[in-house]
Amino acid sequence: MSCFSFSFIVSLTKSAVSQQVQSDSFRTFEDWCKNKDVLNEDAKHTINVLLTKIRTSDCKIANEKLSGAWYIELQGSKIRDI
Repeated sequence: MSCFSFSFIVSLTKSAVSQQVQSDSFRTFEDWCKNKDVLNEDAKHTINVLLTKIRTSDCKIANEKLSGAWYIELQGSKIRDI
């Protein structure tokens, strides 16, 4: 993937995760997506932008689409937490 690296979402900082959930357990976008309710607002925004860009709200489908994406335009998305 050129502008968007799927791996960046897996490497969201520990500060993005509340004390209730161990970020070490998140290995895929699907994991982050399914647990977005415990993330800080910036991380939630990142997840929601990606879901919007790939036109699905299903975390499993999103993970599959993102894994195969070559390019996702994120300019203007106001993403602050990657």
